[in-house]
Amino acid sequence: MLEALRRILPGLGKPSRRDEGFGAQLMGQQPASVWCLDNLRTAGGRLELDGWGLAPVDKKPAVVVNGVRLEANFGSPRPDLAKLMSFDPRAPTAGFQARHADLAGLSAGRKNLEIQFCDEATLRPFDEGHSFFWPLNPLLHPFPDPERRRRVHGDANEDGFIINGYSTFMKLSRALEKLSLGWKGFGNILDWGCGCGRVFRYLPPEALSRLTGVDIDADNVAWCARSFPTCRFQAVPLLPPTSLPDGHFDLVLGISVFTHLNEQPQKAWLAELARITRKGALLLMTIHGPAAGGRANISEEQFRGWMETGFVSTGQSVDLRGQIADDSYYVNAMHTHDYVRREWGRHFKIVEIVDSTIANHQDLVVMRRR
Repeated sequence: MLEALRRILPGLGKPSRRDEGFGAQLMGQQPASVWCLDNLRTAGGRLELDGWGLAPVDKKPAVVVNGVRLEANFGSPRPDLAKLMSFDPRAPTAGFQARHADLAGLSAGRKNLEIQFCDEATLRPFDEGHSFFWPLNPLLHPFPDPERRRRVHGDANEDGFIINGYSTFMKLSRALEKLSLGWKGFGNILDWGCGCGRVFRYLPPEALSRLTGVDIDADNVAWCARSFPTCRFQAVPLLPPTSLPDGHFDLVLGISVFTHLNEQPQKAWLAELARITRKGALLLMTIHGPAAGGRANISEEQFRGWMETGFVSTGQSVDLRGQIADDSYYVNAMHTHDYVRREWGRHFKIVEIVDSTIANHQDLVVMRRR
């Protein structure tokens, strides 16, 4: 599931492999450990996984599912990671495969599989916030076709779409729990950038019935309207205003939206989000923060500009090409935490910024309407 990494590649310059100082700067942006689950297969009662993982340099990794250690092989070649993270000596052989013969045993009494990248010695996760999740219940809602998935997810991989969407839902749920909140407590919920329902499809029914979804991709909005009849959907323009009512929403989700906006559209949408939310409303947004920058093929010039100003657009994204009125609108963007606190803080109180938790790549910004 390299979708998050692939999205920030277009337009990036090549890093200088000979500049050890720059490599050290990029390495410094990385968490001590990070990993990604690419595929999950269930066949013949078995569970099979593959992905990649960077363990702390002095630790040996293990893959654990619902508390059970899996049989795993580490050290597989990953030339894609070697290119993306050329400064990191762990990257070229970061691949792994894991398996377990008794899926029924792992699943007994569970609603999902929680998959963790752990320290072999203790079987404790290197990072508690870096779990991936897989739903065990049958899919309750229509599933989008490959092209719609590609526009939202960056590729058409069905496993990746489910893993990423459900894991994001679970991590948002945990963010709410940390605030002693739950989905049932919100009267009006907005999924800003709803796509084809990658995340919101997992909401409990009572919350789903109070959902409004909006997106600049009118085709995906129309698909959602047909597929989720208890919700409300609306296509929105590339720039506000929208026809959404003032002070209406209690909770707003914005997953992988600010990651694709240039600075001026971003500021316009921040003002619009402030207009349509009530005072005290909760907003859960994501950004490409420092950890994402440390895992991208970013040039030294771009990195310096980003660190100096707090924001950088690294080039156009092709994900929505042909689906929106202006293909130059949709870009790949990165933020520093200081920038978010300074600029977004004009409208919202920044409660917390959680490093690299969404897809173990994007940072989650938790904020409230002032």
